[in-house]
Amino acid sequence: MTQRRLWWLLALLLLVAGCTTQPHGVDALPPTVAPQDALARITFRDGTQTLIARAQAERFSQTLYGAPGQPAPLDLVLDELITRQLLLQRARELDITPDSARVDRTIDQLLNDPQICAARVGSEPPGQDAAARQRVLDLCAQSFGFEDGLTLRNFIAEEITIDQVARREASKDMVRAAHILVDDQAQAQQIYDRLCGGDSQATTAGPQPCHGEQFAALARQYSIEPNAQQSGGELPPFDVQGVTDGPQPSQFDQTFVSATWELTSSLAAGQEAISRPFQTQFGWHIVRLLELVASSNAAMQYRAQVVELAKAATPDELRQPYTPERPLIGVVELLQPLPEPAATPAP
Repeated sequence: MTQRRLWWLLALLLLVAGCTTQPHGVDALPPTVAPQDALARITFRDGTQTLIARAQAERFSQTLYGAPGQPAPLDLVLDELITRQLLLQRARELDITPDSARVDRTIDQLLNDPQICAARVGSEPPGQDAAARQRVLDLCAQSFGFEDGLTLRNFIAEEITIDQVARREASKDMVRAAHILVDDQAQAQQIYDRLCGGDSQATTAGPQPCHGEQFAALARQYSIEPNAQQSGGELPPFDVQGVTDGPQPSQFDQTFVSATWELTSSLAAGQEAISRPFQTQFGWHIVRLLELVASSNAAMQYRAQVVELAKAATPDELRQPYTPERPLIGVVELLQPLPEPAATPAP
């Protein structure tokens, strides 16, 4: 149950949609504890080290990752703190910075969702009143074990950065695509011809390159999908079964899914991946495959792989290159034994 709570909290921070983040990337967290208080030491490829304090792990066990009267197991919390340090280091190596707009959306959702901050501090959602927002954010942050709202903002910025790293490095098991939906085949063919039709000035035979940069504009102009004006036809990422990512997954039509995934070979070849018109129960579609992406589940699997590899490796192995198959970012040494988990009472 506690491990599910850890993943629930991470999902909450990453999936909810004025805050300031570090504009020049994620700064390294300096060791703030004496060695005798440290549970673990991480050594990175550049030779730098960081320590994880027992006090920090115990505080997070009782607040952020725990429940009233039910602290989270210290080994799970320590693994999460190690994972954070490893992936923040990888973010620095890749020069990945927090998406400030995503941080803003997350903070806004935390403040205005009546089941999150407002429920924790016993108040109404603050709306747009700046003083009320700051007051609720500070109280909400303290209820999670943070010093104030700024500390919570920085934590969220780091979590978003970590998620960006994990999704960049994890195996890509979803597609991100856009489509144009119209009522009849003739109109669909006309739109396709504008995207991928023959060039009257061309001197070579055969099909001409598609012009994907026009796709969003044509979707806004012609698509009958209700959200096309705002989205330019872009859809939520979905897997090979057509299931979308996120806390409330939905499923696309299988004909649509098959036609979209067939475009992956064109994308891999560096070509514009645009389908010919095809029909489903909803009408006639033209699909543009934008990119392959990692799902939240694949990102979580990458996070788990990173920490397990770091705990099993030796410092000598840091001389070996980082690869997607063996993503060794640093080596972890446990400096103190952890308490045995409490026995679960028999039913």
